[in-house]
Amino acid sequence: MDQDEFDSGAITVEVVKFRRRNEAQRRSAGVRAMRAMEKRRGAQRTRFKRIMAFARDLAARDPAALPLLVTALGRPVQSQAMLETVLRYPRHGSSGAFSPETLFFSEYDPLDAAGRTFREIAAEIRKFRRLRLDRNVVIPNPWHPNRLQNSLSKLRPNGKWGRWREDYNHHIEVWEPVGLGWVHGGNHSITAGILIGAGTVKPDFGYDLTAVYDHVYCDGRAFRRRHDRSVIADVSSVEMAAIFEIGRLMIDTPMSPPARPDSIVFSGP
Repeated sequence: MDQDEFDSGAITVEVVKFRRRNEAQRRSAGVRAMRAMEKRRGAQRTRFKRIMAFARDLAARDPAALPLLVTALGRPVQSQAMLETVLRYPRHGSSGAFSPETLFFSEYDPLDAAGRTFREIAAEIRKFRRLRLDRNVVIPNPWHPNRLQNSLSKLRPNGKWGRWREDYNHHIEVWEPVGLGWVHGGNHSITAGILIGAGTVKPDFGYDLTAVYDHVYCDGRAFRRRHDRSVIADVSSVEMAAIFEIGRLMIDTPMSPPARPDSIVFSGP
């Protein structure tokens, strides 16, 4: 800031000039603000505890609002999954990088004293609800740059392929009660659907985690076996770890029927 003084007799006028910050200064200020915000969020376990404290208070006040918290927590992970190929461009992305195995633990890991795995403990779902692409956390793994570009360009509003619609190659696994969807087919077109916020998708199969919670818990650092507290897998995403434990809250504090008014339920094969 520069200051110039002009003497006009009895009155001295002081002119103050402000210099605009250049782009480098603005960027530096933004970086400092982001670092300060990240520091306030705390370490991994601190963040996990804060999320769970908020979730427990929300469950006590209105358990029907918990799915909205799941959506908020899942959005950053969902965005990372959709951007993986963009960030690797022009190389192919890593198919399946954002999967249950990487974000939670392997389906082949023993979870109880008898050595049973996730697939042996979790109950298969016979009645599914459709997942809304504008609300539920559906995680695709787009891996081919050209296919992703085609989907984004041609499935957009007024695009060459017309209005987005569910397709025969869409294959999705769902985890309840959190309503978490894992895409096993149609990754690129489902990515476009998520970004457009268009339509719903029908899961092909799914699992109810209720029985899994009897044997597994997460402390913010790791997923652990309940019978001996041994580590199944380290936490790779605080948000997904919190979603796992929020599912336990959903079971312990069930929502009054209809549990999810935005859901469409249908019978599986």
